[in-house]
Amino acid sequence: MLRQQLTSGMVWTSFLDAPAEEKGAVRIVTTSGRTSLATISDDRSVMVAARSVGRIGPDDGSYMSTAFLISPRIAVVPVHVATTFASRAANGQWKMPKPVSIRFDLADPESTRHVVEVVQTVRPKTKADGGSLDAKMLEICWPVLLRLDGDAPVPALEIATKASAERDRVSVIGFPVDTGTPATSDFAHHFTAASGEKHVMPGTVERAAGKTWTFDHNCFTAPGTSGGPIVNHAGQVVGMHVAGRASMDGFKTGTGIAMTKFKPDMFEPA
Repeated sequence: MLRQQLTSGMVWTSFLDAPAEEKGAVRIVTTSGRTSLATISDDRSVMVAARSVGRIGPDDGSYMSTAFLISPRIAVVPVHVATTFASRAANGQWKMPKPVSIRFDLADPESTRHVVEVVQTVRPKTKADGGSLDAKMLEICWPVLLRLDGDAPVPALEIATKASAERDRVSVIGFPVDTGTPATSDFAHHFTAASGEKHVMPGTVERAAGKTWTFDHNCFTAPGTSGGPIVNHAGQVVGMHVAGRASMDGFKTGTGIAMTKFKPDMFEPA
């Protein structure tokens, strides 16, 4: 297993193997035995996109996950991440009882922005097909908009206008954490050496969204990466990572909310 430190606080996935016979290419290892090749030149836009992904958590450090920027003062996380620091009333209104912040560059304290409001949950008005997620799980995975206390020091990510197809190259960007618990050790222990740092985790689409609101990928993720953007080779957001599990053949499969299915104005705070 190789790990390439890009800058202080950012790591190119722990599963990189550069085969000598393939100059200008990297071998993406999602788990032992499953590999694919991708050219290094395709990854420049992905690394630029990684700047706009931050580690989110209460200021007391009790929890951390991933958020990403979609406009200068608006970040997004899934419902199940938002509920770790905020509560939602029956009418859908959110309340945030304790201070929460997002740090975009772990090497720079000045990149921190505080969350001042949990604005709203973004979801379709009609019944939605969750694909790999059952109805109960889908409800805790919809995007939630967060308002920041000032413009972020990084550019907002662009949401793609076209969904990724099966076998398309994608990357999850996030902050995998080794919690040390048996329930997550199968995957999280691979990130122990860089637990809590920003990782780019490349892979491919295994199931396209089609008529559903989710799609599956084989990027190797771990706890802490929920809320991370799933970006295409151009660095555009095609999804938001919300779940990971062992697949039937023993490999890792992740699921993302298909951000391309939402109309752009749905991400504008009411």
